[in-house]
Amino acid sequence: MIQDALGPQRFARRARRRSRPARLALIAATAAAGLVAVGGVAYAGSATPDTQRVTVHAGDTLWRIAGAHYPGRNIEEEISAIEAANHLDGAQIRPGEVLYLPAP
Repeated sequence: MIQDALGPQRFARRARRRSRPARLALIAATAAAGLVAVGGVAYAGSATPDTQRVTVHAGDTLWRIAGAHYPGRNIEEEISAIEAANHLDGAQIRPGEVLYLPAP
């Protein structure tokens, strides 16, 4: 009854803290997002201003692309350079894929 005279009971609000696993998950997710962003910039930023971009069409091969863009040069060496510039494991390319062609 004394409480009624004092008014409604008030509690001090404290900042709501996340549990330890939730904080660790948030930190891990933020770090992973940062690595993905940095990795994307590093991969996409590997092209220099002299580098050309080519979109692969149906029936294209690395041999044909290298022959068209590097006439009179050693095609096998240029194919290796294209594979390295695009982080390819082999000569497999797909239509619609964008390839970076290093400057000759």
